[in-house]
Amino acid sequence: MSKRICCRGIILEEDKVDLMYREKKVNGKILKYYTYPGGGLEENETLENCVKREVKEEFDIDVEVLQLLKTVEYKENITHYFACKKIKGALTLSGEEKQRSNKENYYEVRKVPLTEIDSIDLYEKELIEETKKIINKE
Repeated sequence: MSKRICCRGIILEEDKVDLMYREKKVNGKILKYYTYPGGGLEENETLENCVKREVKEEFDIDVEVLQLLKTVEYKENITHYFACKKIKGALTLSGEEKQRSNKENYYEVRKVPLTEIDSIDLYEKELIEETKKIINKE
């Protein structure tokens, strides 16, 4: 069985990163963590188009994909992380996440100050610095 291919976008705006905050009940416990917006690759879709679509679906914003930062093989999937730049739109929860959000499976869009990154639960934090370097070169 092949692993699911996923794409996630790292989006910085000024001194904040756009993240999805999650609370979900697993085995009777509430897990609280953050994640970059993203999701699964659809048939005949490029990795870049996948990250653009997923960010639009989850955050209702349009992004420009700047660069592939890292590809990580996890137990359940292979995830491609991209540095992205917001083009337009107002950051808001949308799509399936908005429809599925409830007390036991909660989603919230948050702009997290870069000064608070070390205090939150987030995979691949170092990609925020990589994204900052790419944006500063533009």
